[in-house]
Amino acid sequence: MNAMTPPPPRPIASVEAEQAMLGAIMLNNEAFGAVADVVKPEDFYEPLHRTIFDLIGRQIRDGIKVDAITLRQALPDIEVAPGIRTQQYLIRLAAEATTVIGARDYARAVREAFVARQIAAIGEDLRAAPDNAKTTGEALDEAWKRLDKLRQDSQESEDKSATVGEAAQKVARRITEIRAGKSESVVSTGLAEYDKAIGGGFRAGREYVQAGRPGQGKTVLAIAQARRIARAGHGVMFFSLEIDDEETAARTIAAELARSTSPLTYRDILTGQVDDLNHERIAEAAMRMEEWPLRFDCTGGLSMAQIAARCRLQKERLAKIGKELKVVFIDYLGLLKVTDRYKGNATIEQGELALAGKTMAKELNVAVVMLAQLNRGVEGRDDKRPTMADLRQSGNIEEHADCVGLLYRPAYYLEKTAKYKADDPDALDEMLRIKNDFELIIDKNRLGPTGTRHFWCDVSLNSVEDKTRY
Repeated sequence: MNAMTPPPPRPIASVEAEQAMLGAIMLNNEAFGAVADVVKPEDFYEPLHRTIFDLIGRQIRDGIKVDAITLRQALPDIEVAPGIRTQQYLIRLAAEATTVIGARDYARAVREAFVARQIAAIGEDLRAAPDNAKTTGEALDEAWKRLDKLRQDSQESEDKSATVGEAAQKVARRITEIRAGKSESVVSTGLAEYDKAIGGGFRAGREYVQAGRPGQGKTVLAIAQARRIARAGHGVMFFSLEIDDEETAARTIAAELARSTSPLTYRDILTGQVDDLNHERIAEAAMRMEEWPLRFDCTGGLSMAQIAARCRLQKERLAKIGKELKVVFIDYLGLLKVTDRYKGNATIEQGELALAGKTMAKELNVAVVMLAQLNRGVEGRDDKRPTMADLRQSGNIEEHADCVGLLYRPAYYLEKTAKYKADDPDALDEMLRIKNDFELIIDKNRLGPTGTRHFWCDVSLNSVEDKTRY
């Protein structure tokens, strides 16, 4: 080895922890229950330890009391180290175990070492990508998928249990904070009727699905909500996989100016069709918006793993200025990149994405608002109001959502009728009456009633308001 050649990397392992954990289980089989949800056979670095742990699990599940004797009978007696055979090794593991109290800590150390090895392997594969004729994009996509699976597996193995007393005390503390006006776990949606329905607003750790057919106002509602939440000083991350950052910003400016004496449509703002005075008003609105803790990410084709990584980064950015990321909007579910796990099965793929959104909400302690598109079944009915069945056929999304709101604008469908296009007086009168009607049909709600909530909406201004304000 010359002076310029780096030494080979040391294996990332915790053999001592593996030995201590196996010995603890042999000392007291009850220790297996404390580690079985943390570590799996494949997490072990030493192949023999992997085999022993797998055998321990099978014997315990079969009701066999595990010790060096029962294990020795099921394993071949071979030399496992210089001068040490299987039987001697098992006896040594049991003899050197002194306590079962630290079994779970040993299991965590084994799991951590496994994760570290996997991360190192992903890094090595990224480094070797050019030699394997992979593009950087292909290599990164593969790395994201592997990291995402590793993260999900780690979350599944993490113990989230609590005694009933601990959970009850947590509830009591939160009520104290709410009564003192200090609770920050719930953020207003900006719409009073929506807040009343869902227990005060968007709640950390929960997923809210807002779904509708094209033209029903999914993006309008989400941007209107994001603007109000950010104006109140709460951190917001908005992922727009369909429209670019300039259109997203133009919609936000239009919503900001919607209640002024001279509102502007977002199309006029986006195309620059404004006079000098309105140009100045737009510039002033843009300056105000610079202070908001709202970030748009309009990168197309993102996966949920990439979104989670970008949200973690935004949490760090906001923490540096004393703010917290509270709500993440994703517009919309159907444009997210899916994994290969359920390739070709759209229903399960959509459900997998919804589950990933729920997992991210709990992991990052944020509310996730996922926009979704309903299937075409709505279009074939006389009554175009959507139902949960229209979402269900788009994928098993509702299973993972804490709240599902279905969007409906009657004016959108009236505009398409022959009577309206022919300037029928009754149709024109009907349009005057309903042109700003916007319905949110809450069809699933873990923290409140279901039913329809009515709002005022102007799509051109990207504005949604409580009807009581008009």
